[in-house]
Amino acid sequence: MIGWVQNVLVELLEEVGGAELRDRVFALAGVPEGTRYRMDRNYSDEEVHRLLAATAEATGMDADAMNEAYGRAFLAKSKRMFPKFFDDIRSSRDLLYRQASIHRSLGAGLRDPAERETVAKKFVVNEDGNDLVVDYQSQNGMCGLYRKMANIIADEHGERIVVTSERCAKRDGGPVQCRFRLHWPDADRG
Repeated sequence: MIGWVQNVLVELLEEVGGAELRDRVFALAGVPEGTRYRMDRNYSDEEVHRLLAATAEATGMDADAMNEAYGRAFLAKSKRMFPKFFDDIRSSRDLLYRQASIHRSLGAGLRDPAERETVAKKFVVNEDGNDLVVDYQSQNGMCGLYRKMANIIADEHGERIVVTSERCAKRDGGPVQCRFRLHWPDADRG
């Protein structure tokens, strides 16, 4: 997983509980103190899961609350660091349609071509009328975060969205690919 994900988490920990919380989470996760996550490096999904589990233990937050806090922090930091990604965005649909190409561009800094290709294939977005169909291929099992992010993005645009898991690797016990249908019910009225 690209270091951006961990970088956002570390910043959120520091904002919520300072260096003390960050260091406690690192210790619980078995991450060396002082670790700095880089954008041009891919880190193991297993390490990310240890960090998330340690964050839950240290804060007492459940998965939904963590996804909410992380999703809002991720979006806010992304807007600060990469404002061009958000140029000309008129709706949540615009942003979620572009999300796959944004993700690919973040992975472009990885040095290993195989890692870049894995990042490039993680999200595929197709249009189906006004809906978007998103194939999410990942072994990291963070589909709950994707669903939460879609809702946060819609909320920030004052829109309603219905996110349906048509296929879920965690729920269905199948391959590592999830499929989401993103539907904007108010678009049906227009």
